[in-house]
Amino acid sequence: MSLRYFVQVVLFQTFVLFLLAPLGYVLVYLPLDYVGNNPGLSQSEVFWGAVVPIGLFAVLVMTVITGGVWLTTARRRAWLDAAFEPLGGDEGLVGESLGLRGMRYGGRLADGRELTVTFQRGPWVEWAVSTAVDNTQKLGITQDNRASTKVSGLSWREPLKVPGGGWDGLNLYAVVDNKKGGRKLLKDTAVQNALNTLLNHDNPFIIRQVLLHEGTFIYRLYRHQNLFQYHISPAEAEAWLAALLLFANKAEEMLT
Repeated sequence: MSLRYFVQVVLFQTFVLFLLAPLGYVLVYLPLDYVGNNPGLSQSEVFWGAVVPIGLFAVLVMTVITGGVWLTTARRRAWLDAAFEPLGGDEGLVGESLGLRGMRYGGRLADGRELTVTFQRGPWVEWAVSTAVDNTQKLGITQDNRASTKVSGLSWREPLKVPGGGWDGLNLYAVVDNKKGGRKLLKDTAVQNALNTLLNHDNPFIIRQVLLHEGTFIYRLYRHQNLFQYHISPAEAEAWLAALLLFANKAEEMLT
């Protein structure tokens, strides 16, 4: 956890504490104390003196929680729609709600590929693009850090050593039948530029991966340095999709 992320968590918890503590004292503690110190109260006095204020406190808490969830979900839906719906060309991608968990966008691109973009809390974002590459071929490129390597599920093998530049700060893992094509793919300058666009951008997602798995090209972003203010702009979404498609086209050309 980054220092900024930790500070945001502490500030949020402190805000909630200072909001609820005074209300809880007035609407819960004082009524219970009053009833406890006056055993001769009638049922009506107990109802109005304790049950009503405690119920009011519960309603206020639920209203704050429900309102916060609704506002957060509505704001998130707005920027998700703006970022992902235009990616499907003229027809656009169709959004599908996953409830409080997130959103899924799906559709067919101009070149006939199926594209699915899934967003879930965490935050966790995944682009999945169909490919003609055989599903026995596997490839993974991650940032050169322990978190990305561990989450990738590929930490059981050593990263590949690829001659030439262009791979600073990245780890590569591969199980490809076409070894010659695989080396050619990883040494291609356009591929290196595309992968750097996907993995070395300024949006502070902590874990970034590009994978070829089970006949699908996947671009995955997971966890963010900002607790509440993570965002993907339409320009970022468009640039990342273009880079992923370039990588997919090159891989199909050299691995099939």
